[in-house]
Amino acid sequence: MRECYFKIKPSDTLFFRDGHPFLKRLNNYLESLNVPYPSVFYGAIFSALLRQGNFKDILNSIRNKDNEIETKLEKNFNITGVYLYDEIKNELYVKAPLDLFEDGNSKSFGLYKDGFLYSPTGANKFNRCDDKFISLSDLIKHYSSRNVNEITLYPSKYFFTNYSKIGIEIDRQKRTVKEEHLYRINMVEFSDKRFSYLLKCEIDLNEDEIKDDVIRLGGESKIASFTHTFKELSAIKELNEFYNNTIVYGDKIKLILTTPMIIEKSSQDKKDDFDNFINNNNIECVVTGKPEYIGGFDMARNHQKNIRKAIPAGSVLIMKNNKFRNVSINQILDDSCEKYINLKNIEDNFRGFGSIIIMPFRRGDD
Repeated sequence: MRECYFKIKPSDTLFFRDGHPFLKRLNNYLESLNVPYPSVFYGAIFSALLRQGNFKDILNSIRNKDNEIETKLEKNFNITGVYLYDEIKNELYVKAPLDLFEDGNSKSFGLYKDGFLYSPTGANKFNRCDDKFISLSDLIKHYSSRNVNEITLYPSKYFFTNYSKIGIEIDRQKRTVKEEHLYRINMVEFSDKRFSYLLKCEIDLNEDEIKDDVIRLGGESKIASFTHTFKELSAIKELNEFYNNTIVYGDKIKLILTTPMIIEKSSQDKKDDFDNFINNNNIECVVTGKPEYIGGFDMARNHQKNIRKAIPAGSVLIMKNNKFRNVSINQILDDSCEKYINLKNIEDNFRGFGSIIIMPFRRGDD
């Protein structure tokens, strides 16, 4: 497969739900996610590629509802990164790692000890950087080297503006508004036209087989345009050079989630994928925020998906392995090198869940 980038620019306000059910009379407020789950992008883009006449074999599998759909999808189209993109600065942004704390203009790393993360000590009262964003450039230049006060953290309102929309339901027999069926929806849009979503993908198509197109996104199927390129972006190139040039001298690394990681399977047995991942990869510390719940609708099989628990983007996993010593990060990430790490057993990884950035675990972290 070839590496490809899709830039998605919405034309209107959007609404992205999480996995919680909306029950009339019990719920009267719906909150929108600013960044939808990667499966939303996956379904929208893949549907556009099918309309363009690509992946005919997969389309036949969908129509026939055969059991090979997931395998064929994974072999042909993967999302490996979801970013916010500033077209003027030509910079990419992800959720800030949750081991960062701040107090006004002062920032600090949390303290790792005995498998736990502790808030920084001192006179200042630090708050964890939940719901903040960081540029890839700052991750590479400053976070990795612990120059923490050189890091710029961006709140959600830097990228997004929220609007409230009132909804009602009509009693068609009485032709009046149904009692207790008034609800409010929180809609979202980018705060400036220079911002967009950007997806890093692997795809089994040539450049001339993909056309720039429009897609429908979110709960109200609003229009968004997408453009694509097979040319490596400068921010991704900088990250790849960092991976190639950075040697891990100790036995620990940090895995920073840039998208939520599903920790519960959708199958009946509910066997915990995350426990397997923890045990198989020697994870000795997990820094995470509030769990998220992933739902959705399976268009191929025409039914609702089971709700699955996930840990959020920005979570940090500390992995320990003596084989990390004197190895480049690029080697650790190599899919063919499963002696280091393998994310493929995480559910829906090919749809973009559980995407990571690796950073070395520096002296001073513990």
